[in-house]
Amino acid sequence: AECMGQEFENAFDQDQMNDLAAADNPDDFPSGTKPTVDSIIEDCTGETVPGSDASESGGQDGESETTTTTAADGN
Repeated sequence: AECMGQEFENAFDQDQMNDLAAADNPDDFPSGTKPTVDSIIEDCTGETVPGSDASESGGQDGESETTTTTAADGN
């Protein structure tokens, strides 16, 4: 949580943070902020955000995660 808080403070001004906080879902984020939000979440959690540019452009990565998960479940 501390990682995300610091990164959000570094990336956005107060007005943008207010708009992000008011968003009901990622489609309501202020224009142009979603890639930065996704990047912060990925950097702080080490996980790809579903539906993010990273997960969409790396479709094969998403498939290998699923395959890896399935293989782990099968072992």
